[in-house]
Amino acid sequence: MAAADRAAELATGLDTPLTAWRSAVADLTPALTALTAQLEPVLPAMQAVETGALARIAEAETAMAAAVARAQAAEVERDQALTAAHTAEQDRARAHTERHAAVARAQTAERDAADAVARAARDVADARQAQGRAEAEARAATAARETERGCSQGTAETGNRVSGPLALRW
Repeated sequence: MAAADRAAELATGLDTPLTAWRSAVADLTPALTALTAQLEPVLPAMQAVETGALARIAEAETAMAAAVARAQAAEVERDQALTAAHTAEQDRARAHTERHAAVARAQTAERDAADAVARAARDVADARQAQGRAEAEARAATAARETERGCSQGTAETGNRVSGPLALRW
């Protein structure tokens, strides 16, 4: 059968390349066999290293995804804190403005109250003066009536009419 194979190789023109290949393989086969024996335990170790590296890469990617999620959550919290701080600052400014307005209203109310007290004091003083005048007028009127009664009783009793500069004019 080897003779039939060689005849087929000669017929197809493969005899020369196949002879060269057989010669090279014959020289390399012992070296390749020895190399294969040496590399055979290395291949599982390389596969174990590759598997471990892939596992560490997967762990690192998982840790990175968790870190990215925490960073995004921290950014959201920071944004919320900034918004809260901004709102608080606006509230503080509004309260400050309202406090100033309340102080101004209180000062105005105090001035108005002081003015009202002063007006009331003037009104009381005016009323007391009017009361004093009214009482004086009432006393004068009472005295005049008393005098008038006294004069008319004196003339009626004596039948004399008072005349002259001392006479009261009616």
